[in-house]
Amino acid sequence: AKHSVQELAAHIGYVFQNPNHQLFATTVAEELAFGPRNIGCTQAEIDERVAEAVEFFGLESVLALHPYRISFPLRKLVGIASIFTMRPGVFILDEPTTGQDHQTTSVINRLIHELGERGSTVICVAHDMPLLGKGAGLDVKPELGESGNALLLEPGPLPSGNQTRRAMTQSKGRNESRQGGSLRLRRSKLPE
Repeated sequence: AKHSVQELAAHIGYVFQNPNHQLFATTVAEELAFGPRNIGCTQAEIDERVAEAVEFFGLESVLALHPYRISFPLRKLVGIASIFTMRPGVFILDEPTTGQDHQTTSVINRLIHELGERGSTVICVAHDMPLLGKGAGLDVKPELGESGNALLLEPGPLPSGNQTRRAMTQSKGRNESRQGGSLRLRRSKLPE
């Protein structure tokens, strides 16, 4: 390998689907500071990054608590915030809205938008099609027919060109197309 895990960690951040598999520090504050410290940030940089994450994610009231002593939705936000403090160029979210309430889902939507505004690459693995649509700047409704087009995943080569503005939706009978191999995007008109 050309790069060590530590070198890659400074550029690629991965948020686990289950925060219980990611969090290990004895306080939320320590959890948020670990990543920046591990990649060599100064104490001033660590403090600034932690303060930004605390404000963005609304974690002021839980900083001194053990991550396992807070609710699951907040614990998930702590896991996301711990990667956010590292400011990676590529941010990978594995099922970020699993187990989330409306309030924390709104924070995650805002995060995806903010990361895009900052020029970060966001890779979001999710079954939550409205979330993915919002991340792409689209208003995707869970009901078919609310948006004009859908982004369907099916086996085949990846397309070239700019196809990121297509809405995503689930489609009946398409589960078999999600099994292995490369996926390609196919534009599809939704029924009225």
